Amino acid sequence: RLNTGAFLACASSVNYNIVTQKLSHAFFGGTGGLFVMETIGQGDLLVNAFGSLITLEVTPDHPITVDNEQVVAWDASLDYRIEIASGMFGFMTGEGLVNRFSGSGEVIIQTRNLRSLAESLSKYIPKGN
Repeated sequence: RLNTGAFLACASSVNYNIVTQKLSHAFFGGTGGLFVMETIGQGDLLVNAFGSLITLEVTPDHPITVDNEQVVAWDASLDYRIEIASGMFGFMTGEGLVNRFSGSGEVIIQTRNLRSLAESLSKYIPKGN
């Protein structure tokens, strides 16, 4: 499964379709609404990411929590929940969302965050009159 904006292109041997995700994921996570892209098959898949890609292994004994904006792709076999990073305190302070993955499979993350870069650079960009 691919996070919003991650799909770039795929080989003709790879099929993709849109699958419905749980309402709580869609409503809460900013991951493309009620639907998420899922790819099936073998072949090249090109994804859009910022920075390097790192593959993280999830096992029943080792669930992981990742900032939602760092997630690029994950195995469809994984269970996941999208939550506010620090509960209600995070909601009030504007802290981001996290994905909590459990089960067995892999999650691919990007090492950089485009929103953070844009926010850092915005103070150096002249504003119009």
